[in-house]
Amino acid sequence: MMVRVTWGHAMVTSNLVAALKSSLDRDRYDAVSESFAVNVGASVRFPDIVIQRVPIDLKSLEAKAPIVIAEVLSPGTAHIDFSEKRKEYFSISTLDAYVILSPDEPQVWLWQRLQGDFPLEPEIVEGTDAYLALAALSVEIPLAEIYRGVSR
Repeated sequence: MMVRVTWGHAMVTSNLVAALKSSLDRDRYDAVSESFAVNVGASVRFPDIVIQRVPIDLKSLEAKAPIVIAEVLSPGTAHIDFSEKRKEYFSISTLDAYVILSPDEPQVWLWQRLQGDFPLEPEIVEGTDAYLALAALSVEIPLAEIYRGVSR
């Protein structure tokens, strides 16, 4: 099956990966996008962005210990991102944050593990003056950077 995403989706994904790569301590973490598997037990998912600790087995076909998973919404999968995927991703013991991003406007839904559990409701971050703060990675990325070329 061929993946079909909008230009906005592709821009948000690539902008976030670029921002993460320039913000992360690359001796400790790395980020990849598209087509990298995450085994969630009953199924295998292919999130838009996966961040995990290095060293990473370069021959691995799946993320063994993802810390952050991000999905950029698509019309056909938005309901899955907020329900099935969220439940599956929350079951990953190494995961500290799950991020869903709008492909069209600076709006992000963020769940971060607090004292061992994910909150029921996400933190909603919106506007180009806001920041996506990922506590587990000690990074803050301006939404203006993530949505550069998308939000006009």
